Amino acid sequence: MPYPFVRGEFGYSKPRDAKLSDDNPASAECVMQTSGPTCAGALNDLGHGWAFGIGFGYRITEAFRADLTYHRRTGYELKGSDAAGTSFDPDVKSDTIMANGYYDLPVTWKSVRPYIGAGIGRSRNEMDPIRWNDPGCCSGTLTGGKTTSTAWQATLGADVTLAKNWILEIFYRYSDLGEIKKDRGADQAGTFGTGVTGSMTGKLRADELGVAIRLTLR
Repeated sequence: MPYPFVRGEFGYSKPRDAKLSDDNPASAECVMQTSGPTCAGALNDLGHGWAFGIGFGYRITEAFRADLTYHRRTGYELKGSDAAGTSFDPDVKSDTIMANGYYDLPVTWKSVRPYIGAGIGRSRNEMDPIRWNDPGCCSGTLTGGKTTSTAWQATLGADVTLAKNWILEIFYRYSDLGEIKKDRGADQAGTFGTGVTGSMTGKLRADELGVAIRLTLR
């Protein structure tokens, strides 16, 4: 019964609120400026993105299988403004490696069989340099950042048998890809506050809908 398989997938990824905010809102180097002595607020809207993945796995029993996957997520664009009216617009992307396990439920409808799955691994999340614009003043670019985080995901899907060795997967997946960060650094263009901005931290979590093709190697 045991046999290996390979897998490729494509999906739509809709992030939840990023909650990117200043690590030290009382510092003169904070980013989300207000008219008061401290910074407040957060950048939340990441728009939407796309997930591309490949994997190699093994069918262990009739009900259980496992795989190791790599995913690339792109297209996220973090947009928002602070209370002072300055807008921000950095791109965000992510690379992940996950170890996953799946349980195929003991029910079928013709060629369709539902499954549940979960995985854990590591992510490498990157925020590009942050474009900013103050309509009443000027514009520029702030330092972005990269960070490595623990990541995990949970999946609910269904297998559709297309042919003897070919299976189509249709699935919903919740992915928690860990943190996104802006590093402390100088304003790369323009003049923002003191010319140096502090670090910021947020989250990268997404609801995803996707399809995959799985080829059994037997």
